[in-house]
Amino acid sequence: MPSASEFFSFIKKHAGNLPFVREAVALYFCAIDPDIPLWAKGLAVAAIVYLLLPTDAIPDFIPFAGWTDDAGVIASAIATIGGAMNDKHFQQADQFLNS
Repeated sequence: MPSASEFFSFIKKHAGNLPFVREAVALYFCAIDPDIPLWAKGLAVAAIVYLLLPTDAIPDFIPFAGWTDDAGVIASAIATIGGAMNDKHFQQADQFLNS
């Protein structure tokens, strides 16, 4: 798991390019929530690590397409985690993004 400072530094740097920034931050808060099952935390961490990797299926620097694979990974993780991820995680994401 990347450190909080690594993750939030990445988010602040790329927030303007990520239409799914709220979801990514909510996944982070899901991953660190002690009430979330281990399997869901593992999936959230895997999605976050994929987002942070400089090399992935579609390199992020490619205009219009670079973040599509990352968006798919984030969306798939959220869909799979389902009810384990809750409004609290999105509220925490909103608080971070609005601070």
